[in-house]
Amino acid sequence: MYISHDTDGAVMGLYEEEPAVQSIRVDLETWSSIAADADGLTAWRVMDGTAVRVGPPPPPIAERRALAELQIDAICDAIYTPSASRDARYRAKHAEALRYREAGYPGSVSATDYPYLTGEAPVRGVTKRALADLVIARAEADNAFGAQAETARAALHTAADADACAAIVTTVRDAAAQLQAD
Repeated sequence: MYISHDTDGAVMGLYEEEPAVQSIRVDLETWSSIAADADGLTAWRVMDGTAVRVGPPPPPIAERRALAELQIDAICDAIYTPSASRDARYRAKHAEALRYREAGYPGSVSATDYPYLTGEAPVRGVTKRALADLVIARAEADNAFGAQAETARAALHTAADADACAAIVTTVRDAAAQLQAD
């Protein structure tokens, strides 16, 4: 692994093979550290034939954890209902679906007792039972995802480094993608 540099020691690029320009050989750990730095080409310099980090140190783990929490919140915010009014309607529809299931999925019901199911099922072209089951399943999936996101947020409190924080956020992002795909 090699890094090229100018005559002042500024890092110009990273190479697996020795480039034709001025360069030094570095170990894989150093090369990977430079590559992982968002500002690696400005934060590292070649001094006396050695790659040295001269930029600001990475943020403390507390800042990484806080950023990861914000990322998890943003992922959740993109999934959950962005409206208090819509959230209230979804909760009411879920409660109604549960009541309908607990009543044994009666065939004949009044719009007064089950306004969401009797109004929405025919418009969607499904039975009241199918709609109730769908509403319940979606609420359960949303709750399971919420629990997973909260578990991930709790795990951030013991994350040892930036890579651990990133892995936790990736887990939540992947779970969100799966929830949206279902």
